[in-house]
Amino acid sequence: LRDQHNRDVDQVKESYEIKLRENVQVLKTATSQSELLKNKVIEAERINRQIKEEKNKDGPSAIEATEMQAKLQASLREKDRIIDELKSAVDVRETRIKLLSKTDDADTTEQVKGLKQKIEERDHQIQDLNEKLRKSEASIKDLRGSLYESDRKFHLASQEGVSTGQ
Repeated sequence: LRDQHNRDVDQVKESYEIKLRENVQVLKTATSQSELLKNKVIEAERINRQIKEEKNKDGPSAIEATEMQAKLQASLREKDRIIDELKSAVDVRETRIKLLSKTDDADTTEQVKGLKQKIEERDHQIQDLNEKLRKSEASIKDLRGSLYESDRKFHLASQEGVSTGQ
């Protein structure tokens, strides 16, 4: 009876260790995806700064602004896809964590709590990066609007110059 109990305990322990390794792997995946998202936001901010610098010099052409906006929109779509994947992974992890949380193993419970905290931190980072990207996109839209207005004024001024010359 004792041997059977020990085997059962070993099986449960092994099951928890496997689940813990799976959770660690999911966390690593979430971390790498978070880093990719962070890099994309940094790139969007860099592009945003370039547009502002170009605007301050000569003003970017409408084509450049359109290309920048297309890149930002593609980046935003990619970010949304990553966030959806991460949310799905979090749902799976939470289900696993709930199963693990029902045990009396203190070490496993502490590990689960630590993983939950890391997941919450990653989710917060993702939300921050999402907000930065949205702000960058809004800034690009503002710059594009002012570029359009500037191009329109230039076009009107050049037409007035042509008609005055005739």
